[in-house]
Amino acid sequence: MTVPARIIAAASALLAAALLCACAAAPAFEAAGMAKTGYDVAVLIDESAPKDRVDFHGDYGCTDQVLARRIRERLLIRGYTGLTANVYDGHGYLFGPAPTKKWADGAIKIASSVQGLRVLTCRFFPPSDNPIHDRDRTRFLAARMAKDKTLDPARVDAVVVGNTAVVMGVVPEQAIQDHALDMARDVDGVNEVLDYVVIVTRVDPEKNGEAPDETSPDDSE
Repeated sequence: MTVPARIIAAASALLAAALLCACAAAPAFEAAGMAKTGYDVAVLIDESAPKDRVDFHGDYGCTDQVLARRIRERLLIRGYTGLTANVYDGHGYLFGPAPTKKWADGAIKIASSVQGLRVLTCRFFPPSDNPIHDRDRTRFLAARMAKDKTLDPARVDAVVVGNTAVVMGVVPEQAIQDHALDMARDVDGVNEVLDYVVIVTRVDPEKNGEAPDETSPDDSE
């Protein structure tokens, strides 16, 4: 059966358009070189991400849970496994082992393509000698945090890579932040705890119109 020429032409046009979208230049983000302790990068999404990218989901006031799920899905689709992604108040966190800096940069570009993120903070580590132990210790710590009454008012998560525990999230006061970090230090085999917990004091906007006051670990140093 002969396919009409107009159908072939239409299909070719659609394929060309798809290739152009797929080959669009991704944003370039600078990061410090990979070292034994990993490296940090803070990406200002609103300033750096391309505004003309195609996003089939769109941003309609997405919740943090939805944004985190989209980051994880896009990473998995592209073959990036072993990373932890969470979002708190539009601030994304991406942590985990990375075999090379190029691999880590690819993960950053994929995560930052999720529309609705304000900031993306990343920390990468050399691959662990025993990823199964890392998984088990991460699950153990997550289970303890989920049952802990002190952390009820907070949104706190943690991941263990090698001998390092990374704690991230949003808490209402210093005492709860300290408690979360202490819980990570108590995990067997952990000898370093990295603090990415932000203290946020919620303010009723109807009373004084002020935005929530955020204090990051860097602000207190």
